[in-house]
Amino acid sequence: MARDSLRFIPRLEAFDTRVLPAVTIAEVLDPASSTYTLRIVGDEGPNQISIFDDGTGFAGAVLVQADGVLYISENPIRNIEVNTLAGMDTVDYWLVADLTSSRTVTADLGTKIDTFTAHLDNRNISADTDLTIRAIGQGGNDRFNLEAQDVFVGASAELTIDFQGGHGREFFNLNDSVSVDPTGLYTLTTSR
Repeated sequence: MARDSLRFIPRLEAFDTRVLPAVTIAEVLDPASSTYTLRIVGDEGPNQISIFDDGTGFAGAVLVQADGVLYISENPIRNIEVNTLAGMDTVDYWLVADLTSSRTVTADLGTKIDTFTAHLDNRNISADTDLTIRAIGQGGNDRFNLEAQDVFVGASAELTIDFQGGHGREFFNLNDSVSVDPTGLYTLTTSR
């Protein structure tokens, strides 16, 4: 009687490519004010985060490119919060059109040597809107850059830039030329 022989031959199978993003992005609703906050959180490694804001209050107004991941906002965003944690991080905020809806941008750069740049050249802060940009360094020799040539702050509008260094030798590169309506306000603060 012949016996069937089952023979096991091991084989290797390739797994699908898996990308583990180093940056997480989420939209959070504040029920008290009915506004959305876009939260961007990095990791312990070096993060490259670019935020492109068309200045409106519509869904899709804010686009984020972070460590190879592209994210487009699904709701109207009022606040943008960035926390890069540790690592040598770079955060760029680009206002790509005139601001017509108020926005607050806060970037906690964490430890190590980090760079934050606000790109506002040739933009208007429209009447009755506010743009607040706050970047906070917590250590290392952080670099804070402001590109705000030919910016106009409209009637009853406010532009606030607040760069706060940590415990290192911070570098502030402030390239601003801002005109303000008599009822508008422009405030620029740097601290070590």
